[in-house]
Amino acid sequence: MAKSKLIKELANNEISLEIALNRIIIIAADIDNPKLTQWAERELNGYAYEDDLPSYRIAKGATILYSGLSGYITITNAKLAIYNLFDTNNPKEKEMLDLIMNRKICEGIATVEKAANDSNSSRSYDLMFIAGLVLAKTGVQCTSISQSVSSVVYENIVNNLKTTILKILLELDKSFDGLDELDIDISTKSDEDVENVNKIINNYIYIGDNNSIKGTTIDATGENNRDGFE
Repeated sequence: MAKSKLIKELANNEISLEIALNRIIIIAADIDNPKLTQWAERELNGYAYEDDLPSYRIAKGATILYSGLSGYITITNAKLAIYNLFDTNNPKEKEMLDLIMNRKICEGIATVEKAANDSNSSRSYDLMFIAGLVLAKTGVQCTSISQSVSSVVYENIVNNLKTTILKILLELDKSFDGLDELDIDISTKSDEDVENVNKIINNYIYIGDNNSIKGTTIDATGENNRDGFE
């Protein structure tokens, strides 16, 4: 079966992920799939930090560096042993530790692609909100605390997103006509047929309403981890 031009263009990197996501938003309206619309919009414009993210947007174990003063000693860009700071028996502290060590990458795809293409650098996230905890536990007065995420993590997001889009488009191409015209006609399909297609597509994005899809995660050094957090 011949594949649509849209699928071929994406597979051959002839169109950007931004263009593909914008096309998916149009298609999602035709098949009445608000979850697909929401996912595509978030991938385009960025996720809110409180959103559930697909697992490919989670970076595990990113390096944390700090600078500051310990008495009269100046510390510059030293690694912070963060696990020693948190009481994992305290639910709030455990939650904070989990959020830090499972860094959510919330930026829109344009920013992610830019970071992925800069293989000689990493991206830093400010963690000065734990400076008080560091001071209380170690006596070090921090002037900076940051978390470094490798460009490999961003490459992984790009690759996973492209694969997910291709799966969605292949399913649509198999089930409907008009994919290249961006004007899918569902009048020849039963409501049950359309619902079944939407279920398949949504399973590429979510497991249930409030859970992120399981897939590949990459830690901050570039090591693969399968099926979410291990």
